[in-house]
Amino acid sequence: MSNIESAPVEPSTSASSDAVESSHVESQDTVKYESYRKSVEAEKKARERANKLQEQLDAKENADLEASGNFQEIIDNLKGKNKDLEARYLNERKQALWKDVTGAIKTEAHKAGCINPDKLIKLFDKSDFETLQADDGQIRQESVMQLIEKAKKEDYYLFTKGNVPVMSATPMNKIEQPTLNELSKDEIIAMLKA
Repeated sequence: MSNIESAPVEPSTSASSDAVESSHVESQDTVKYESYRKSVEAEKKARERANKLQEQLDAKENADLEASGNFQEIIDNLKGKNKDLEARYLNERKQALWKDVTGAIKTEAHKAGCINPDKLIKLFDKSDFETLQADDGQIRQESVMQLIEKAKKEDYYLFTKGNVPVMSATPMNKIEQPTLNELSKDEIIAMLKA
């Protein structure tokens, strides 16, 4: 038994085992992707079927209510669905506008040399975002550029390009310049020539 454990492994065997392992990893990735794709397709089909069944159920309920003469309840149901659809629309519109605004800011920030545009966006106030959109929902490019310029001044550490403010300070130990009385004639002439 000890002979088996101490027996050297041939290089061709280890190379083939590496090839088997790499093909096994690739096949696992392929299997994972295939199973993921299948589950996404199944979820999409289930959602479509659920929507279709919900529509059929709603149509049946409306038909039953119509037959019994409960038109007010039908109207109330439709008003409730309308409110839900409006709320969903407003939420999706808000998300789309946010993506447009942050996308425009990230693009301009990258052009200006920003290292981390996501962090820059987190540093802005809500009032900064309100100035970016026009009444028609479009993004004002000049407002985005002004916002980035403001950020370059305030949050300069997030930018690679641009001016870094230098604090003016007086030196702690001043170098004393000699007076003319202390200098020789040759030193004075050399200073004048320079």
